[in-house]
Amino acid sequence: MLVNHAYLSLVVPPQDRVLLAVALLTIAIVLAYFLVKALLYSAEHESQI
Repeated sequence: MLVNHAYLSLVVPPQDRVLLAVALLTIAIVLAYFLVKALLYSAEHESQI
């Protein structure tokens, strides 16, 4: 979908696209980890009330 986008190569150089994709994936995984950890922590403490 974005492969032939007119402005994509101006914003993100072609050689940096793989690095950007890996960085975004890593950030998404870390955020998901902390979200699940926070949900489990809150569920554990609410059950002890």
